[in-house]
Amino acid sequence: MSKPAEIVLIDDDVSFCQSAARVFQQNDMALLTVSDPQIARSLNFASFKVILLDIDMPGISGLALLPDIRATSQPVIIMVSGHSDAETRVACLEGGADFFFPKPVDLAELSLVAMRAVGRRGTPTGDVGQWVLSGPECALHTPDGRNIGLSASEFRLLEQLFHQAPDPVSKECLTQVVTGDVNRAAAHARALEVMISRLRQRAGSGGVRLPVKALRNVGYVFHGAGVIGRD
Repeated sequence: MSKPAEIVLIDDDVSFCQSAARVFQQNDMALLTVSDPQIARSLNFASFKVILLDIDMPGISGLALLPDIRATSQPVIIMVSGHSDAETRVACLEGGADFFFPKPVDLAELSLVAMRAVGRRGTPTGDVGQWVLSGPECALHTPDGRNIGLSASEFRLLEQLFHQAPDPVSKECLTQVVTGDVNRAAAHARALEVMISRLRQRAGSGGVRLPVKALRNVGYVFHGAGVIGRD
């Protein structure tokens, strides 16, 4: 009996679904595709580790599905959409999404991020209670042995917190690290809060609290045992 798919793609674009399924299969990953968005409401979201979700679909928006998914489970949610403006991205993050891929999508990159989210790669050995930020995998390894796939922005954010620990890092510094532009720091302050909130939720889904604390009028601080691995 074949193993049930751990990843589902919900997108009304049949051609895109077929192309994605082929690429995922080449990477030895089973991908369930749902091209009828109305069927998506009947899915058992808790049975998937990763959900790939389009925004604009007939009769329903992917944004409208986010609360339904988060109400019953905590999978990694990757939004895939032709709308890539800042407002749409922030709306997705605030709604519960973890990643955002603008169309046209690099399916090889998408499958790699999904693979990391599923946790197919081995967890590096570390001390009990230790968090390991893996550069090669672009992932955060939790003390309980789980892998949390990270976007490039999430990795840079955690890398800065790990480097500065136990000293706090200002919001302005973190948003500059994430965006690469100090002039955009104030405009992206809310997006930073949402990003950290999503990281906490994903770490907390396994019962482990991410040791990142907000300091009022100061910024954030990582107050756990953590190392950065680059080999």
